[in-house]
Amino acid sequence: MKYMKRYHKHLIIALLLALVCAGLLWHIQSFQDNGWYAEMNAWIGTSKTALAVVYDIGLMLLFAGALGLLFSRIIDIFDKK
Repeated sequence: MKYMKRYHKHLIIALLLALVCAGLLWHIQSFQDNGWYAEMNAWIGTSKTALAVVYDIGLMLLFAGALGLLFSRIIDIFDKK
């Protein structure tokens, strides 16, 4: 019984993290397809390139963190300690 509670907890957290990852991927793809990324770079201009780099690195770190937590939870689901 105790294992099932832990299993369900990890499963729910893994599903939520998968939704976060999917949402980030959707955001990145729609941002590119709608041309908002080009508009943002045009608005920032060449003198503020650091803002574009910070935005890109921030998205990468957020996605990498969510993906790392997701895989950690997936491992916890299959771990039968």
